Amino acid sequence: MEPVPSFVHQFQAAIGSVEAQASSAYHGEKTDITGELQPLAAVYERVRTLLDYQEERFIRRLAIRRILNRQVLLEQRRTGIGAELLAELVRAAYLESGSFPVTSAETIDQVLTIYLQAIPALSGQAMPTERIKQQRRLLGIAAAQIEDSLRSPAVETVLVSHLTTEIRSYDTTLDSLTSQSIALRALLNADAELIVWRTEGAVQTSRWQQFRGEPTVGAPALLMQLATVERLCTTDSFESMVRRFRKLVPPYRLLTLFASQSRETIDHLLNTPDALRMGLRDLATKRMARTRERIRRSMLQATLYLFVTKVVVGIAVEVPFDLVVVGHLVALPLLINVLMPPTLMICSSIGIRPPSSLNLELLVQRTVQLLSETLPPPLPTVSRTSVTRRSALTTLLFWIFFGGLYLGVFGGIIWLLRAIGFNVMSILVFLFFASVVGFFAFRIRANAREFSLQSERTGLLVLIIDFLSLPFLQVGRRLSLTVRQLNVVLFVMDFLIEAPFKLFLRSVEDWFAFLREQRDELH
Repeated sequence: MEPVPSFVHQFQAAIGSVEAQASSAYHGEKTDITGELQPLAAVYERVRTLLDYQEERFIRRLAIRRILNRQVLLEQRRTGIGAELLAELVRAAYLESGSFPVTSAETIDQVLTIYLQAIPALSGQAMPTERIKQQRRLLGIAAAQIEDSLRSPAVETVLVSHLTTEIRSYDTTLDSLTSQSIALRALLNADAELIVWRTEGAVQTSRWQQFRGEPTVGAPALLMQLATVERLCTTDSFESMVRRFRKLVPPYRLLTLFASQSRETIDHLLNTPDALRMGLRDLATKRMARTRERIRRSMLQATLYLFVTKVVVGIAVEVPFDLVVVGHLVALPLLINVLMPPTLMICSSIGIRPPSSLNLELLVQRTVQLLSETLPPPLPTVSRTSVTRRSALTTLLFWIFFGGLYLGVFGGIIWLLRAIGFNVMSILVFLFFASVVGFFAFRIRANAREFSLQSERTGLLVLIIDFLSLPFLQVGRRLSLTVRQLNVVLFVMDFLIEAPFKLFLRSVEDWFAFLREQRDELH
Protein backbone atom coordinates (compact mmCIF):
# COMPACT_ATOMS: atom_id res chain seq x y z
CA MET A 1 0.00 0.00 0.00
CA GLU A 2 1.46 3.39 -1.03
CA PRO A 3 1.98 5.95 1.76
CA VAL A 4 -0.46 8.86 1.91
CA PRO A 5 1.27 12.13 0.85
CA SER A 6 1.77 14.63 3.66
CA PHE A 7 -0.27 17.81 3.73
CA VAL A 8 2.62 19.98 2.56
CA HIS A 9 3.21 17.69 -0.43
CA GLN A 10 -0.50 17.75 -1.29
CA PHE A 11 -0.47 21.53 -0.91
CA GLN A 12 2.53 21.92 -3.22
CA ALA A 13 1.00 19.53 -5.77
CA ALA A 14 -2.23 21.56 -5.76
CA ILE A 15 -0.30 24.78 -6.35
CA GLY A 16 1.52 23.07 -9.22
CA SER A 17 -1.81 21.94 -10.68
CA VAL A 18 -3.20 25.49 -10.59
CA GLU A 19 -0.04 26.86 -12.22
CA ALA A 20 -0.12 24.16 -14.89
CA GLN A 21 -3.72 25.02 -15.78
CA ALA A 22 -2.88 28.73 -15.89
CA SER A 23 0.20 28.07 -18.01
CA SER A 24 -1.78 25.90 -20.42
CA ALA A 25 -4.35 28.66 -20.82
CA TYR A 26 -1.62 31.28 -21.24
CA HIS A 27 0.39 29.47 -23.94
CA GLY A 28 -2.49 27.89 -25.87
CA GLU A 29 -4.79 29.50 -28.40
CA LYS A 30 -7.11 31.88 -26.55
CA THR A 31 -10.56 33.23 -27.21
CA ASP A 32 -10.71 36.95 -27.93
CA ILE A 33 -14.14 38.39 -27.27
CA THR A 34 -14.55 42.08 -27.95
CA GLY A 35 -17.64 44.21 -28.12
CA GLU A 36 -18.41 47.86 -28.65
CA LEU A 37 -21.19 47.67 -26.06
CA GLN A 38 -19.17 45.87 -23.38
CA PRO A 39 -19.04 48.96 -21.07
CA LEU A 40 -22.84 49.15 -21.18
CA ALA A 41 -23.16 45.47 -20.20
CA ALA A 42 -20.62 45.92 -17.40
CA VAL A 43 -22.55 48.91 -16.00
CA TYR A 44 -25.81 46.92 -16.05
CA GLU A 45 -24.16 44.03 -14.18
CA ARG A 46 -22.62 46.42 -11.67
CA VAL A 47 -26.00 47.99 -10.92
CA ARG A 48 -27.57 44.58 -10.50
CA THR A 49 -24.77 43.47 -8.18
CA LEU A 50 -25.26 46.53 -5.99
CA LEU A 51 -28.96 45.71 -5.68
CA ASP A 52 -28.35 42.07 -4.74
CA TYR A 53 -26.22 41.75 -1.61
CA GLN A 54 -23.91 38.76 -2.05
CA GLU A 55 -20.37 37.96 -0.98
CA GLU A 56 -17.77 38.91 -3.59
CA ARG A 57 -16.40 35.38 -3.92
CA PHE A 58 -19.80 34.09 -5.11
CA ILE A 59 -20.78 36.85 -7.53
CA ARG A 60 -19.41 35.19 -10.67
CA ARG A 61 -20.89 31.77 -9.87
CA LEU A 62 -24.28 33.31 -9.17
CA ALA A 63 -24.03 35.21 -12.46
CA ILE A 64 -23.31 31.91 -14.24
CA ARG A 65 -26.35 30.35 -12.58
CA ARG A 66 -28.53 33.30 -13.59
CA ILE A 67 -27.32 33.14 -17.20
CA LEU A 68 -27.96 29.39 -17.36
CA ASN A 69 -31.47 29.81 -15.96
CA ARG A 70 -32.25 32.40 -18.62
CA GLN A 71 -30.66 30.57 -21.56
CA VAL A 72 -31.85 27.05 -20.72
CA LEU A 73 -35.23 27.58 -19.05
CA LEU A 74 -36.42 30.88 -20.54
CA GLU A 75 -34.82 30.93 -24.00
CA GLN A 76 -34.84 27.10 -24.31
CA ARG A 77 -31.31 27.04 -25.76
CA ARG A 78 -29.68 23.63 -26.07
CA THR A 79 -26.60 24.30 -28.24
CA GLY A 80 -23.84 26.89 -28.26
CA ILE A 81 -24.44 27.76 -24.61
CA GLY A 82 -20.76 27.61 -23.65
CA ALA A 83 -19.63 30.26 -26.15
CA GLU A 84 -22.51 32.58 -25.32
CA LEU A 85 -21.97 32.10 -21.57
CA LEU A 86 -18.30 33.08 -21.90
CA ALA A 87 -19.25 36.07 -24.06
CA GLU A 88 -21.71 37.29 -21.42
CA LEU A 89 -19.15 36.84 -18.64
CA VAL A 90 -16.63 38.90 -20.63
CA ARG A 91 -19.19 41.63 -21.37
CA ALA A 92 -20.09 41.78 -17.67
CA ALA A 93 -16.37 42.02 -16.72
CA TYR A 94 -16.36 38.71 -14.83
CA LEU A 95 -13.71 37.39 -17.25
CA GLU A 96 -11.00 39.11 -19.25
CA SER A 97 -11.10 38.61 -23.00
CA GLY A 98 -8.21 36.40 -24.06
CA SER A 99 -7.69 34.99 -20.55
CA PHE A 100 -9.06 31.52 -21.36
CA PRO A 101 -8.38 28.96 -24.11
CA VAL A 102 -10.67 28.38 -27.07
CA THR A 103 -11.52 24.95 -25.63
CA SER A 104 -13.30 26.56 -22.65
CA ALA A 105 -16.60 26.84 -24.54
CA GLU A 106 -16.39 23.19 -25.56
CA THR A 107 -15.62 22.19 -21.96
CA ILE A 108 -18.68 24.07 -20.70
CA ASP A 109 -20.87 22.47 -23.38
CA GLN A 110 -19.61 19.02 -22.32
CA VAL A 111 -20.48 19.81 -18.70
CA LEU A 112 -23.94 21.05 -19.65
CA THR A 113 -24.65 18.04 -21.88
CA ILE A 114 -25.01 15.89 -18.78
CA TYR A 115 -27.43 18.29 -17.11
CA LEU A 116 -29.41 19.15 -20.25
CA GLN A 117 -30.23 15.47 -20.70
CA ALA A 118 -32.05 15.55 -17.37
CA ILE A 119 -34.17 18.65 -18.02
CA PRO A 120 -36.78 16.80 -20.16
CA ALA A 121 -36.54 13.78 -17.86
CA LEU A 122 -37.71 15.91 -14.93
CA SER A 123 -40.70 17.31 -16.83
CA GLY A 124 -43.11 14.57 -15.80
CA GLN A 125 -41.99 14.09 -12.22
CA ALA A 126 -43.69 16.97 -10.41
CA MET A 127 -46.07 19.91 -10.58
CA PRO A 128 -44.92 22.74 -12.90
CA THR A 129 -43.67 25.01 -10.08
CA GLU A 130 -41.80 22.17 -8.39
CA ARG A 131 -40.39 21.00 -11.74
CA ILE A 132 -38.99 24.46 -12.50
CA LYS A 133 -37.54 24.61 -8.99
CA GLN A 134 -35.79 21.25 -9.52
CA GLN A 135 -34.43 22.35 -12.88
CA ARG A 136 -33.07 25.58 -11.41
CA ARG A 137 -31.46 23.65 -8.55
CA LEU A 138 -29.82 21.28 -11.04
CA LEU A 139 -28.48 24.22 -13.05
CA GLY A 140 -27.17 25.70 -9.79
CA ILE A 141 -24.98 22.62 -9.32
CA ALA A 142 -23.93 22.91 -12.98
CA ALA A 143 -22.91 26.53 -12.33
CA ALA A 144 -20.64 25.36 -9.50
CA GLN A 145 -19.03 22.80 -11.82
CA ILE A 146 -18.56 25.39 -14.60
CA GLU A 147 -17.01 27.86 -12.15
CA ASP A 148 -14.51 25.18 -11.10
CA SER A 149 -13.71 24.51 -14.77
CA LEU A 150 -12.82 28.19 -15.25
CA ARG A 151 -10.42 28.25 -12.30
CA SER A 152 -8.83 25.24 -10.63
CA PRO A 153 -10.12 24.57 -7.09
CA ALA A 154 -7.16 22.26 -6.34
CA VAL A 155 -5.77 24.38 -3.49
CA GLU A 156 -9.20 24.84 -1.92
CA THR A 157 -9.81 21.09 -2.16
CA VAL A 158 -6.61 20.25 -0.28
CA LEU A 159 -7.28 22.88 2.39
CA VAL A 160 -10.89 21.74 2.89
CA SER A 161 -9.75 18.12 3.15
CA HIS A 162 -7.18 18.95 5.83
CA LEU A 163 -9.63 21.20 7.70
CA THR A 164 -12.13 18.32 7.65
CA THR A 165 -9.49 16.08 9.24
CA GLU A 166 -8.79 18.67 11.92
CA ILE A 167 -12.50 19.10 12.65
CA ARG A 168 -12.93 15.36 13.11
CA SER A 169 -9.98 15.34 15.51
CA TYR A 170 -12.13 17.53 17.77
CA ASP A 171 -15.35 15.55 17.28
CA THR A 172 -15.02 11.93 16.11
CA THR A 173 -18.81 11.46 16.08
CA LEU A 174 -19.25 13.58 12.94
CA ASP A 175 -19.94 11.67 9.73
CA SER A 176 -18.10 12.40 6.48
CA LEU A 177 -20.79 14.58 4.84
CA THR A 178 -21.36 16.67 7.96
CA SER A 179 -17.67 17.30 8.63
CA GLN A 180 -16.99 18.18 4.96
CA SER A 181 -20.02 20.48 4.89
CA ILE A 182 -18.84 22.24 8.05
CA ALA A 183 -15.37 22.71 6.54
CA LEU A 184 -16.78 24.08 3.26
CA ARG A 185 -19.17 26.45 5.03
CA ALA A 186 -16.57 27.64 7.55
CA LEU A 187 -13.72 28.15 5.05
CA LEU A 188 -15.58 29.15 1.86
CA ASN A 189 -19.00 30.08 3.29
CA ALA A 190 -20.31 27.63 0.70
CA ASP A 191 -24.01 27.29 -0.01
CA ALA A 192 -25.77 23.95 -0.52
CA GLU A 193 -25.16 23.85 -4.29
CA LEU A 194 -21.40 24.30 -3.92
CA ILE A 195 -21.27 21.79 -1.05
CA VAL A 196 -23.07 19.18 -3.16
CA TRP A 197 -20.73 19.69 -6.11
CA ARG A 198 -17.57 19.56 -3.98
CA THR A 199 -18.67 16.55 -1.91
CA GLU A 200 -20.66 14.40 -4.31
CA GLY A 201 -21.13 16.10 -7.67
CA ALA A 202 -18.07 14.70 -9.43
CA VAL A 203 -18.91 11.15 -8.34
CA GLN A 204 -22.58 11.41 -9.33
CA THR A 205 -21.93 13.02 -12.73
CA SER A 206 -19.31 10.34 -13.45
CA ARG A 207 -21.92 7.67 -12.72
CA TRP A 208 -24.42 9.67 -14.73
CA GLN A 209 -22.23 9.51 -17.82
CA GLN A 210 -22.40 5.72 -17.62
CA PHE A 211 -26.18 5.92 -18.12
CA ARG A 212 -26.45 8.42 -20.96
CA GLY A 213 -29.53 6.65 -22.26
CA GLU A 214 -31.25 7.07 -18.89
CA PRO A 215 -30.65 10.62 -17.61
CA THR A 216 -33.07 10.04 -14.73
CA VAL A 217 -30.41 7.90 -13.04
CA GLY A 218 -28.07 10.79 -12.20
CA ALA A 219 -30.39 13.78 -11.78
CA PRO A 220 -32.44 12.43 -8.86
CA ALA A 221 -29.25 11.35 -7.09
CA LEU A 222 -27.86 14.89 -7.22
CA LEU A 223 -31.20 16.44 -6.27
CA MET A 224 -31.60 14.04 -3.34
CA GLN A 225 -28.07 14.91 -2.20
CA LEU A 226 -28.89 18.61 -2.54
CA ALA A 227 -32.04 18.18 -0.46
CA THR A 228 -30.03 16.31 2.19
CA VAL A 229 -27.40 19.06 2.34
CA GLU A 230 -30.05 21.80 2.45
CA ARG A 231 -31.77 20.11 5.39
CA LEU A 232 -28.41 19.74 7.12
CA CYS A 233 -27.32 23.34 6.52
CA THR A 234 -30.57 24.90 7.73
CA THR A 235 -30.50 23.26 11.16
CA ASP A 236 -29.49 25.27 14.22
CA SER A 237 -27.11 22.49 15.27
CA PHE A 238 -25.19 22.78 11.97
CA GLU A 239 -24.80 26.55 12.30
CA SER A 240 -23.69 26.03 15.89
CA MET A 241 -21.00 23.59 14.74
CA VAL A 242 -19.84 25.98 12.01
CA ARG A 243 -19.44 28.76 14.57
CA ARG A 244 -17.68 26.37 16.91
CA PHE A 245 -15.04 25.33 14.36
CA ARG A 246 -14.62 28.71 12.64
CA LYS A 247 -11.69 29.50 14.95
CA LEU A 248 -9.74 26.77 13.14
CA VAL A 249 -10.13 28.49 9.76
CA PRO A 250 -7.78 31.57 9.82
CA PRO A 251 -4.56 29.59 9.09
CA TYR A 252 -6.26 27.99 6.07
CA ARG A 253 -7.31 31.42 4.79
CA LEU A 254 -3.72 32.59 5.16
CA LEU A 255 -2.54 29.54 3.20
CA THR A 256 -4.97 30.50 0.42
CA LEU A 257 -3.16 33.85 0.14
CA PHE A 258 0.18 32.06 0.42
CA ALA A 259 -0.71 29.82 -2.54
CA SER A 260 -1.40 32.84 -4.77
CA GLN A 261 2.31 33.73 -4.88
CA SER A 262 4.75 32.55 -7.54
CA ARG A 263 6.01 28.96 -7.37
CA GLU A 264 9.61 30.14 -6.86
CA THR A 265 8.60 32.28 -3.88
CA ILE A 266 6.59 29.46 -2.34
CA ASP A 267 9.40 26.90 -2.72
CA HIS A 268 11.90 29.35 -1.22
CA LEU A 269 9.69 30.12 1.78
CA LEU A 270 8.88 26.46 2.45
CA ASN A 271 12.60 25.66 2.58
CA THR A 272 13.51 28.66 4.76
CA PRO A 273 11.70 28.64 8.15
CA ASP A 274 12.58 32.22 9.14
CA ALA A 275 11.61 33.58 5.73
CA LEU A 276 8.38 31.54 5.89
CA ARG A 277 7.33 33.17 9.16
CA MET A 278 8.21 36.61 7.85
CA GLY A 279 6.37 36.01 4.57
CA LEU A 280 3.23 34.74 6.32
CA ARG A 281 3.30 37.69 8.72
CA ASP A 282 3.60 40.11 5.80
CA LEU A 283 0.71 38.49 3.92
CA ALA A 284 -1.56 38.60 6.96
CA THR A 285 -0.63 42.21 7.76
CA LYS A 286 -1.40 43.39 4.22
CA ARG A 287 -4.70 41.51 4.19
CA MET A 288 -5.75 43.00 7.53
CA ALA A 289 -4.84 46.48 6.28
CA ARG A 290 -7.36 46.05 3.44
CA THR A 291 -10.09 44.86 5.81
CA ARG A 292 -11.56 48.32 6.44
CA GLU A 293 -11.93 49.00 2.71
CA ARG A 294 -13.64 45.64 2.17
CA ILE A 295 -15.97 46.29 5.10
CA ARG A 296 -16.79 49.76 3.77
CA ARG A 297 -17.62 48.31 0.35
CA SER A 298 -19.78 45.56 1.87
CA MET A 299 -21.59 48.08 4.06
CA LEU A 300 -22.30 50.30 1.05
CA GLN A 301 -23.62 47.42 -1.01
CA ALA A 302 -25.81 46.12 1.82
CA THR A 303 -27.12 49.63 2.49
CA LEU A 304 -28.13 50.18 -1.15
CA TYR A 305 -29.67 46.71 -1.27
CA LEU A 306 -31.78 47.30 1.84
CA PHE A 307 -32.63 50.89 0.90
CA VAL A 308 -34.07 49.85 -2.47
CA THR A 309 -36.03 47.04 -0.81
CA LYS A 310 -37.29 49.46 1.85
CA VAL A 311 -38.43 52.01 -0.74
CA VAL A 312 -40.31 49.28 -2.62
CA VAL A 313 -41.97 48.06 0.58
CA GLY A 314 -42.82 51.65 1.51
CA ILE A 315 -44.49 52.32 -1.83
CA ALA A 316 -46.23 48.95 -1.96
CA VAL A 317 -47.29 48.57 1.69
CA GLU A 318 -46.82 51.55 4.02
CA VAL A 319 -48.16 54.34 1.80
CA PRO A 320 -51.33 52.45 0.72
CA PHE A 321 -51.98 51.42 4.36
CA ASP A 322 -51.71 55.03 5.55
CA LEU A 323 -53.97 56.32 2.77
CA VAL A 324 -56.63 53.60 3.11
CA VAL A 325 -56.67 52.87 6.86
CA VAL A 326 -55.38 56.07 8.48
CA GLY A 327 -56.72 58.39 5.79
CA HIS A 328 -53.50 60.35 5.25
CA LEU A 329 -49.74 59.88 5.09
CA VAL A 330 -48.04 59.69 8.49
CA ALA A 331 -44.73 61.38 7.70
CA LEU A 332 -42.57 60.68 10.77
CA PRO A 333 -42.82 56.85 10.78
CA LEU A 334 -42.30 56.77 7.02
CA LEU A 335 -39.20 58.97 7.30
CA ILE A 336 -37.77 56.95 10.20
CA ASN A 337 -38.32 53.68 8.36
CA VAL A 338 -36.54 55.03 5.27
CA LEU A 339 -33.53 56.44 7.16
CA MET A 340 -33.17 53.66 9.75
CA PRO A 341 -31.51 50.95 7.56
CA PRO A 342 -28.60 53.07 6.21
CA THR A 343 -28.10 54.80 9.58
CA LEU A 344 -27.92 51.49 11.45
CA MET A 345 -25.50 50.04 8.88
CA ILE A 346 -23.19 53.07 9.16
CA CYS A 347 -23.23 53.01 12.96
CA SER A 348 -22.46 49.29 13.05
CA SER A 349 -19.26 49.84 11.05
CA ILE A 350 -17.85 52.13 13.74
CA GLY A 351 -15.29 50.55 16.02
CA ILE A 352 -14.25 47.66 13.78
CA ARG A 353 -10.63 46.90 14.63
CA PRO A 354 -8.18 44.41 13.11
CA PRO A 355 -6.95 41.51 15.29
CA SER A 356 -4.19 42.22 17.80
CA SER A 357 -0.46 41.66 17.27
CA LEU A 358 -0.66 38.71 19.68
CA ASN A 359 -3.33 37.18 17.46
CA LEU A 360 -1.08 37.75 14.43
CA GLU A 361 1.77 35.81 16.03
CA LEU A 362 -0.59 32.97 16.99
CA LEU A 363 -1.90 32.91 13.40
CA VAL A 364 1.60 32.65 11.94
CA GLN A 365 2.55 29.96 14.47
CA ARG A 366 -0.46 27.75 13.68
CA THR A 367 -0.02 28.23 9.93
CA VAL A 368 3.59 27.05 10.18
CA GLN A 369 2.38 24.06 12.22
CA LEU A 370 -0.12 23.23 9.47
CA LEU A 371 2.78 22.94 7.04
CA SER A 372 4.39 20.33 9.30
CA GLU A 373 3.51 16.65 9.46
CA THR A 374 1.11 16.94 12.42
CA LEU A 375 -2.06 18.81 13.24
CA PRO A 376 -1.62 21.97 15.33
CA PRO A 377 -2.33 21.61 19.07
CA PRO A 378 -5.97 22.10 20.08
CA LEU A 379 -7.21 25.67 20.36
CA PRO A 380 -8.57 26.45 23.84
CA THR A 381 -11.33 28.56 22.22
CA VAL A 382 -12.73 25.49 20.39
CA SER A 383 -14.60 23.12 22.67
CA ARG A 384 -14.36 19.37 22.35
CA THR A 385 -18.08 18.91 22.93
CA SER A 386 -20.77 20.33 20.69
CA VAL A 387 -23.36 21.00 23.39
CA THR A 388 -23.00 22.16 26.99
CA ARG A 389 -24.83 19.63 29.16
CA ARG A 390 -27.44 21.14 31.48
CA SER A 391 -30.22 19.74 33.57
CA ALA A 392 -33.77 19.81 32.22
CA LEU A 393 -34.80 22.34 34.87
CA THR A 394 -31.90 24.67 34.06
CA THR A 395 -32.66 24.46 30.32
CA LEU A 396 -36.35 25.23 30.97
CA LEU A 397 -35.48 28.25 33.12
CA PHE A 398 -33.06 29.54 30.48
CA TRP A 399 -35.69 29.24 27.74
CA ILE A 400 -38.25 31.05 29.90
CA PHE A 401 -35.75 33.83 30.53
CA PHE A 402 -34.86 33.93 26.82
CA GLY A 403 -38.55 34.20 25.90
CA GLY A 404 -38.88 37.00 28.42
CA LEU A 405 -35.96 38.75 26.74
CA TYR A 406 -37.77 38.57 23.38
CA LEU A 407 -40.98 39.95 24.87
CA GLY A 408 -39.14 42.65 26.80
CA VAL A 409 -37.04 43.92 23.89
CA PHE A 410 -39.75 43.83 21.23
CA GLY A 411 -42.44 44.98 23.67
CA GLY A 412 -40.36 47.97 24.77
CA ILE A 413 -39.64 49.01 21.19
CA ILE A 414 -43.29 48.62 20.16
CA TRP A 415 -44.35 50.80 23.13
CA LEU A 416 -41.83 53.47 22.15
CA LEU A 417 -42.87 53.42 18.49
CA ARG A 418 -46.53 53.69 19.40
CA ALA A 419 -45.69 56.68 21.57
CA ILE A 420 -44.26 58.61 18.60
CA GLY A 421 -47.13 57.86 16.24
CA PHE A 422 -46.33 54.54 14.52
CA ASN A 423 -49.29 52.44 13.40
CA VAL A 424 -49.42 48.65 13.19
CA MET A 425 -48.04 48.45 9.64
CA SER A 426 -45.18 50.90 10.20
CA ILE A 427 -44.22 49.04 13.41
CA LEU A 428 -44.08 45.73 11.54
CA VAL A 429 -41.94 47.29 8.80
CA PHE A 430 -39.61 48.85 11.39
CA LEU A 431 -39.12 45.58 13.28
CA PHE A 432 -38.65 43.65 10.04
CA PHE A 433 -35.90 45.88 8.69
CA ALA A 434 -34.27 46.47 12.08
CA SER A 435 -33.88 42.69 12.42
CA VAL A 436 -32.58 42.15 8.88
CA VAL A 437 -30.20 45.13 8.98
CA GLY A 438 -28.90 44.02 12.36
CA PHE A 439 -28.17 40.54 11.03
CA PHE A 440 -26.46 41.84 7.88
CA ALA A 441 -24.32 44.20 9.96
CA PHE A 442 -23.42 41.36 12.33
CA ARG A 443 -22.39 39.17 9.40
CA ILE A 444 -20.26 41.91 7.85
CA ARG A 445 -18.54 42.60 11.18
CA ALA A 446 -17.85 38.87 11.50
CA ASN A 447 -16.05 38.98 8.13
CA ALA A 448 -13.69 41.56 9.62
CA ARG A 449 -12.52 38.85 12.03
CA GLU A 450 -11.48 36.42 9.30
CA PHE A 451 -7.99 36.10 10.84
CA SER A 452 -9.07 36.15 14.48
CA LEU A 453 -8.11 33.08 16.52
CA GLN A 454 -8.86 34.56 19.92
CA SER A 455 -12.17 35.33 21.53
CA GLU A 456 -13.00 39.01 21.63
CA ARG A 457 -12.68 40.77 24.96
CA THR A 458 -15.81 42.79 25.52
CA GLY A 459 -16.67 45.38 28.12
CA LEU A 460 -19.88 45.71 30.09
CA LEU A 461 -21.46 48.13 27.59
CA VAL A 462 -20.77 45.79 24.65
CA LEU A 463 -22.21 42.84 26.60
CA ILE A 464 -25.39 44.81 27.30
CA ILE A 465 -25.73 45.82 23.63
CA ASP A 466 -25.14 42.23 22.50
CA PHE A 467 -27.69 41.01 25.05
CA LEU A 468 -30.38 43.42 23.89
CA SER A 469 -29.67 42.92 20.16
CA LEU A 470 -29.80 39.12 20.32
CA PRO A 471 -33.57 38.89 19.58
CA PHE A 472 -33.11 41.08 16.49
CA LEU A 473 -30.21 38.93 15.26
CA GLN A 474 -32.17 35.72 15.77
CA VAL A 475 -35.18 37.05 13.87
CA GLY A 476 -33.01 38.72 11.23
CA ARG A 477 -31.22 35.46 10.41
CA ARG A 478 -34.55 33.85 9.59
CA LEU A 479 -35.86 36.86 7.66
CA SER A 480 -32.73 37.51 5.58
CA LEU A 481 -33.87 35.21 2.78
CA THR A 482 -37.28 36.88 2.70
CA VAL A 483 -35.71 40.26 1.90
CA ARG A 484 -34.35 38.96 -1.38
CA GLN A 485 -37.78 37.64 -2.35
CA LEU A 486 -39.25 41.09 -1.63
CA ASN A 487 -36.75 42.82 -3.93
CA VAL A 488 -39.13 43.59 -6.77
CA VAL A 489 -36.45 45.59 -8.60
CA LEU A 490 -34.32 42.43 -8.97
CA PHE A 491 -37.36 40.48 -10.17
CA VAL A 492 -38.05 43.10 -12.84
CA MET A 493 -34.38 43.19 -13.90
CA ASP A 494 -34.04 39.40 -14.12
CA PHE A 495 -37.29 38.53 -15.85
CA LEU A 496 -38.41 41.64 -17.74
CA ILE A 497 -35.23 43.57 -18.59
CA GLU A 498 -32.24 41.21 -18.74
CA ALA A 499 -33.41 38.86 -21.51
CA PRO A 500 -34.33 41.60 -24.05
CA PHE A 501 -31.29 43.66 -22.98
CA LYS A 502 -28.89 40.77 -23.62
CA LEU A 503 -30.67 40.01 -26.92
CA PHE A 504 -30.20 43.66 -27.91
CA LEU A 505 -26.48 43.48 -27.08
CA ARG A 506 -26.02 40.29 -29.13
CA SER A 507 -27.90 41.75 -32.09
CA VAL A 508 -25.95 45.03 -32.11
CA GLU A 509 -22.60 43.24 -31.77
CA ASP A 510 -23.56 40.85 -34.60
CA TRP A 511 -24.37 43.91 -36.71
CA PHE A 512 -20.99 45.49 -35.93
CA ALA A 513 -19.28 42.19 -36.75
CA PHE A 514 -21.08 42.13 -40.11
CA LEU A 515 -19.93 45.70 -40.84
CA ARG A 516 -16.34 44.76 -39.98
CA GLU A 517 -16.53 41.80 -42.37
CA GLN A 518 -17.77 44.06 -45.17
CA ARG A 519 -15.00 46.56 -44.46
CA ASP A 520 -12.33 43.82 -44.44
CA GLU A 521 -13.47 42.65 -47.89
CA LEU A 522 -12.46 46.05 -49.29
CA HIS A 523 -8.77 45.51 -48.41
